[in-house]
Amino acid sequence: MSFMKIGKLDEKRIREGIGCETDVTVFDEIDSTSTEARRRVQAGLDRTMLILSESQTAGRGRIGHSFYSPKYEGIYMTLVCPESGPGDELFRVTAKAAVAVYRGVKASTGISLGIKWVNDLYLGKEKAAGILTECVAAGEKRCLLVGIGINVTTSRFPEDIAGKAGALCPGENTDRNEIVIAVVRELLEELKKPEDVSYLETYRRESIVIGREILYGEGKIGTATGIDDEGRLLVRTAGGSEERLNSGEIRIRIIDR
Repeated sequence: MSFMKIGKLDEKRIREGIGCETDVTVFDEIDSTSTEARRRVQAGLDRTMLILSESQTAGRGRIGHSFYSPKYEGIYMTLVCPESGPGDELFRVTAKAAVAVYRGVKASTGISLGIKWVNDLYLGKEKAAGILTECVAAGEKRCLLVGIGINVTTSRFPEDIAGKAGALCPGENTDRNEIVIAVVRELLEELKKPEDVSYLETYRRESIVIGREILYGEGKIGTATGIDDEGRLLVRTAGGSEERLNSGEIRIRIIDR
């Protein structure tokens, strides 16, 4: 399949599809859309902007991980939102972004993804999308950066993530513009409602973690029983007690028996 068959991201079409006062810029290649967003905020950006790239040479993920970003095969974007809430609200924004990806992908492709606490979305047992949410300060101004990476048509992955990463439509002719538009519209709509927590209903319902045995912390094993309104994962330990995991630097792994 040729790159021309896949089609490129269309800046004008995306801007018109989003249908609001949001600047849109598309790079052919960049180190990272999140890194570029940070540079722009520090240089004085004070308006909502969507930054996309056809490929990334240093795509960033949570807790220092990278995000594989082959050209024309995925969606790599960061939404910059000025005057956002404080950093301790980042879980809520991350959860809203996960719900936006779930809804946008389903609306544009018919594919239903599962949400893995705290910031990943899966197709079956393979990770298809990830979210990186940051709060950046420049002087007295703060901006929220919501980075989203989605594997769309990728059919080959590096050896270290082969079998762990997957794509929505591997090797198919899929319109990435429609997915971008659907996801960003959902995200912008959710960000307009800071006090509305109804998105958590979808976040919990589509969770692939709740009800599963997980490995977390320093070799601890427990069963995820729910997610509270503050975004903490509720875990029942082997001894019967309950722990509440914060989303900060905690990583979990689902145990398949």
